[in-house]
Amino acid sequence: EDDVRLGAFRLLYPLWGSPELAAYVDRQLGSLLAEDRRGLLQQTLRSYLETGGSPGATAERLGIHRNTLAYRLRQLRRLPTAAADDPTTRLGLHLALLAAALPAPPVEG
Repeated sequence: EDDVRLGAFRLLYPLWGSPELAAYVDRQLGSLLAEDRRGLLQQTLRSYLETGGSPGATAERLGIHRNTLAYRLRQLRRLPTAAADDPTTRLGLHLALLAAALPAPPVEG
């Protein structure tokens, strides 16, 4: 129950597995989820947001060359739902990425 370590997951937990959270993720990341079958762009965007938009820190965290990162960021900018450079959308994108990364909820019964 360490809220600091749980971070945003603490807020997402009550919605885990709910249709509302699934709809939120779809609204925020719809085109990204559809285009990014391997998850590389999602991983890139999440790292980019978690490093405060620092290209150097993002490339280092992902273990990729800065040119590779620049290519991925160009791909992300082409998607209408992945506006990571817009400060008004960053929090929503980050929460949706965290929610999308949650495992399936346990089945009761």
